[in-house]
Amino acid sequence: MAIRTTAPSAAWRLIRRDVEWGVVDGLRLRGGANRAVRAPSIGELYAPTNTSFPSVGTPSAAGLSGDPCDIRSSYRNGTNAAQVRALCIAQGISAASVDSYQFGNNQVSGITGGNVNLEEETADTWSVGAVYQSRFQNAWLSGISASIDYYNIEITNVIGTVGAAAQLQGCYNAQGQNPTYDATNGYCQLFQRDPLTGNVVQARELNQNLATLKTSGIDAQVDYRIDAADVGLPDIGAFNVNVVVGWLENWERQDTAGGPFINRTGTIDSVFGNTFPEWKLLTSVNWSKGPFGAGVRWRRVGEMTQFGTTNVLEPLHYFDVNASWSINDAVALRAGVNNVGDESPRVYSPGVQANTDPSTYDVLGRRYYVGLTAKF
Repeated sequence: MAIRTTAPSAAWRLIRRDVEWGVVDGLRLRGGANRAVRAPSIGELYAPTNTSFPSVGTPSAAGLSGDPCDIRSSYRNGTNAAQVRALCIAQGISAASVDSYQFGNNQVSGITGGNVNLEEETADTWSVGAVYQSRFQNAWLSGISASIDYYNIEITNVIGTVGAAAQLQGCYNAQGQNPTYDATNGYCQLFQRDPLTGNVVQARELNQNLATLKTSGIDAQVDYRIDAADVGLPDIGAFNVNVVVGWLENWERQDTAGGPFINRTGTIDSVFGNTFPEWKLLTSVNWSKGPFGAGVRWRRVGEMTQFGTTNVLEPLHYFDVNASWSINDAVALRAGVNNVGDESPRVYSPGVQANTDPSTYDVLGRRYYVGLTAKF
């Protein structure tokens, strides 16, 4: 058994303690506990304030998108409709117009930018796992290796933003954030309403220290290599199979101190980075023989529900192929096709951009590439 301690680092201010135990030849257990502190970046502190027009979606009787004060929304037609109506009036919509109020857009005016009052984040994490490397002499089994790790992370004073849609949902108690429908609730203070129209204005999507973020899950990887000649098959080359799987057990964030934790596992919304599929999968199969190589890769984006709605985005599968030829020791040629099936991205509104999330889905479609590498 080995115990390793890492002293605080000037860059990351990280304290880490790891434990490893070689149970038997080829099998090793490992675990660790860390505390890390991250100071705000220059951009998070001093990014200029800009006008923005974040999307909040269209009101509907079934979902949580749009302006909750809109007479067509689920908020105005649910069991707490009277409390929602009273809060709308308290925020500035006149009593004369509140029962006919409609917001005829899916965007509101807002501001984005840095915050010089940010404090540092603190993260406490721990993990346990196992690593296996085959010790079999049999050629069919000798090329197996695998690892699996469970992780648990809790971050306090999380630096982030509360999007305009989340501000409205929180203020109007979509997931229990404002059970008393109080106009002084933290979410309600993040935006204002125009006293003449009642429309949302100045939705402040500025960087701030949110309360707490918790996440946990399992990451696993399996690698397998086999040479056809070594197992008595025709000498057609060597094959490598790699499978990486991620399971998200939990991802929840508390946006205001004392507020509820909102579970985001398996959801997607209109903010970059707020995409949390429960399952992720990347598999590749590669072949090589002499100077030649070829491979295929399968990328799977798991099923997700659009946050605050009942809209389900089905899983999406991407396949890529590639080939290479080492012409000599100095020159190599490669080519391939990404997104062979020309799969279109999943569409939802409001999306991050163009009614989808380009950081999650492939928005370019099928594409080809050819490259040449030369050493001099």
